[in-house]
Amino acid sequence: LGPGGATGARVIDTFPGILTGVMWTCAASGAGTCPASGTGNINALVTIPANQEVVFTITATITPSATGQLINT
Repeated sequence: LGPGGATGARVIDTFPGILTGVMWTCAASGAGTCPASGTGNINALVTIPANQEVVFTITATITPSATGQLINT
């Protein structure tokens, strides 16, 4: 969300290996655009007009043997 827009911006998110069955959805406000949904890592083109946003939401399973913190940057 910002004062300037972005057309054809690429959103990339490679999820940690301890996540399985990753599914995601994307919702855009106003005239923004993004793919509605997908599976696995995110590699998507989005358009975000000024003062609008796109929001990616993921669901996944954490591997039962995982320990410690889950960090996704």
